[in-house]
Amino acid sequence: MEDSNLTIGEISSLVGVTKKEISKYIESKAVIAKKLQSQYLLPKQAVLFFTVICKNGINILSHSSKKEIWNKLLDVIDTSTGVEVQGKRIHFGPRIRDIWRAAKRYINLGIIYIGNITPFHFS
Repeated sequence: MEDSNLTIGEISSLVGVTKKEISKYIESKAVIAKKLQSQYLLPKQAVLFFTVICKNGINILSHSSKKEIWNKLLDVIDTSTGVEVQGKRIHFGPRIRDIWRAAKRYINLGIIYIGNITPFHFS
């Protein structure tokens, strides 16, 4: 699960942020995404980022602050603690932890589903 990536659409559905808003963050390079064919993939921590930035009302931060938050959140595995950015602590409240748990369940179900697919062999 550590290397799990999500599409813009998956993050949009999990967090409740528009795909357009997520795309703006990718275009501005506030968040880093891999491009696979015509689809952007973001690490699962993007769920935390968009929940913190867009749902907690701190969307008004500068580009460099958002980038710093992004870099700090990439290392988050456990949401029992928050992160510190520019001397301020961002706490992960119950709503953020709930969204994070939902994202991890979604990823785990996808891994289980893909692991159970029997490959088709041509004869």
